Amino acid sequence: TVAFLRNLPSFWQLPPQDQRQLLQGCWGPLFLLGLAQDAVTFEVAEAPVPSILKKILLEEPSSSGGSGQLPNRPQPSLAAVQWLQCCLESFWSLELSPKEYACLKGT
Repeated sequence: TVAFLRNLPSFWQLPPQDQRQLLQGCWGPLFLLGLAQDAVTFEVAEAPVPSILKKILLEEPSSSGGSGQLPNRPQPSLAAVQWLQCCLESFWSLELSPKEYACLKGT
C-alpha cells in the first residue's frame, strides 16, 4: 500500500519532508485499504501468559531480555481487533474493483 503511494508521480514531486509526513500521517487508512484489497483474513487466539513463579523458575539469570521474545509492547484489545474485522467485512461487502481501491487510496 505504501508502494502504491510511492509510485505516484505527484508523490515524488513533494519535498522529502512532506513525503515523510504524508506517509506517517496516513499509513493507518492505507494499511486498512491494503488489507481489504488483498482480502487478508486472520484469527484471534489468546496468548498464554506464564505464571510469575514459572517465569522465575525457568528464566536463566544470564538472560537479559528473555528467550528471543519481542520487547514488551501494547497488545491490541479484543474490541480493536473486532473493529478491524468489521471494517474489513464492510469493505468486502462493497465488492470494490481494483480501480475503486486505487481511487480510495488516492483521496
